[in-house]
Amino acid sequence: MKFVAPLSELEQTTLKCMQDHHLCARVRKRAEGILLSHLKFTIQVIAVITGVCRQTVSSWFDGWNKHGLAGLYANPTSGHPPALNEQDVAYVMQLTTEEPRSIEQAICGSEGRSYATLDHAVRASYVCAVSLMHLDAQCSGSSGRR
Repeated sequence: MKFVAPLSELEQTTLKCMQDHHLCARVRKRAEGILLSHLKFTIQVIAVITGVCRQTVSSWFDGWNKHGLAGLYANPTSGHPPALNEQDVAYVMQLTTEEPRSIEQAICGSEGRSYATLDHAVRASYVCAVSLMHLDAQCSGSSGRR
């Protein structure tokens, strides 16, 4: 049977805090899995408790045993390429600093047009369909994604 190496008191305390308070749900779930393994729960039981497959739990253990806390974080993936270049993001960030409550208010206020008109213009100006909601999400992420 596969388990994580025995945990120190400090590691247990850290993992409990991560399980309860970490911003990323995946990290919380992985911390829970490592703690359950320390308590000698089997991979199959941990998989049922956390709602993932056995292979996923096994990969959590491998990451923990090789990298410690850093192993609980996901590796960077290629993912979808960003729809906006750095210049576009900088422009939108500038607008949001002037009107930080809403990307929509910032853009509409600076351009003097309605949200629907600007949303249509933004979508038309990019090869892929980019909405103002996407701009808002990308700007939020650029200030510090978890």
